[in-house]
Parts: sequence; C-alpha cells; structure tokens
Amino acid sequence: MSDEEPVDVMPAIRKACEPKCEQSFNAYQACLDRVKAKGVGSCDGQYFDFLHCIDKCVRPCCSRNRLMKFLG
Repeated sequence: MSDEEPVDVMPAIRKACEPKCEQSFNAYQACLDRVKAKGVGSCDGQYFDFLHCIDKCVRPCCSRNRLMKFLG
C-alpha cells in the first residue's frame, strides 16, 4: 500500500463540467443579484438546478475507465 495521501478528484471533475452548465449558473447568478437588490428572496431552486446539471455531467466520468482517462 502506498504512503501517499489519497487525492479527491471530484472538485476537478466538477470544475471541468462548469462550462456545460453555464446557463444554469447564469440563472443562479441573476437570481442572487435580484435577491441582493430587493433584500428578500431565495435562489434555492436555481442553485439546485445548477447542482443537478453538474451532477448529470459528472455521472459518466465516474466509471473507472473514464476516471482514469480524465486523470491522465
């Protein structure tokens, strides 16, 4: 067994998916701007839509073969 610390690759994979979810992120950001301007409201729905998009993109990367290819 190796003495190296395990590396969590999920942040890098999620970051790679962000461009595919730009529309969801922009909707979330617009909501945050509206809520900040009004002083009331919630952007939970838009945030969860963005997370769903990221998760949908990440799912195919999680197979062992694809993960190894992603990691180089």
